[in-house]
Amino acid sequence: ALGNGTAINVNSNATLNVASNNNVGLVTLASGTLSGSGTLTTTGVNVSGSSNTISLNLANGGSFINTGTLTLSGSNTFASGLIVLNGGTLNASNNYALGNGTSINVNITATLNVGSNNNVGAITLASGTLSGSGTLTTTGVNVSGSSNTISLNLINSGGLTNTGALALSGS
Repeated sequence: ALGNGTAINVNSNATLNVASNNNVGLVTLASGTLSGSGTLTTTGVNVSGSSNTISLNLANGGSFINTGTLTLSGSNTFASGLIVLNGGTLNASNNYALGNGTSINVNITATLNVGSNNNVGAITLASGTLSGSGTLTTTGVNVSGSSNTISLNLINSGGLTNTGALALSGS
């Protein structure tokens, strides 16, 4: 139904409901919602604004950059292997919301809030926050910057390298 490679903009309380599998270009989400029972395969996702929701199955083949507030659910894959949070908050509300093995950069005042169990790749924390009631299983954590917080259950198989300031709680 959506054109192959078409750029998609979902703005200001709008909703794109995807009922079947679609391949599109760059998706820009600015205080909008992506929902439905289909899988949306993208070349990239940019998120901004104060209230965004992605509740469909997302297969992202390019960059995934969040500067807003986003609730991410569904069973997602990130072929590029990287989620970048440059400010704002990403709420991972279910298992596989972050994809399996995805690396995540949590930069300057950004927060990754994990509400369930997720297995991810390496985490880079640069003046950011990892929080939530879920368990985050990682292949390693690198910390830099003047203000970092980890306040969730963390299972880390690859070690923790800290060259910044870190407040650590949770289990």
